[in-house]
Amino acid sequence: MNEYAIDGYKVTVKEEKGFDLHSDYSKNYDAVFIIEEPDLEDGWFHKIISIRVESESAIKNVLIMASYHTIVDKCAALAGEQLFMLLNDVMILFDPADLKITKQKELGLIMGTMIAVYSYKDDFIVHYEMDIMRIDRELNVKWDFGGSDIFVRWQSNDPAFVMKEDRICLYDFNEHYYEIDYDGNKICDIKSENE
Repeated sequence: MNEYAIDGYKVTVKEEKGFDLHSDYSKNYDAVFIIEEPDLEDGWFHKIISIRVESESAIKNVLIMASYHTIVDKCAALAGEQLFMLLNDVMILFDPADLKITKQKELGLIMGTMIAVYSYKDDFIVHYEMDIMRIDRELNVKWDFGGSDIFVRWQSNDPAFVMKEDRICLYDFNEHYYEIDYDGNKICDIKSENE
């Protein structure tokens, strides 16, 4: 569960486990958005995300059905008076004042699942398994960087992804080390002994 302060609202984002969209309980929501329909024939399930919007005068609740691969605790970041959310391969801007999705865009074909979203200046840095991206507030991809393998570490407890003041430091599954600047340019590329 994560909380955000947005223009006088306290916004809470959390996963609703075991939720049945067709139950009477779903009537307790002020808005419901189905970003990705579940495909039960293929065994493709979904995640249910609740957004609670509290103001001095009211409490409103919103429900979002999204990709099962969404990591709810790391899918959102502040975007001015809105909330940027990455629902695996779908980006949205959510307006807590109107309880509306003001913008929605699919990333298209990506390899792997999303790991986390980070704010950077007026943009967002997105950490996927296979890609690091910078996305602006209009939901356009400014750049996309990919390594030789997934950006996770299995031989170390140290992080595979670190944002520093002037660069992003990355390790992939083979311990290949990269540094990129915030314009997506490669600064450093050191192969590991495992390659």
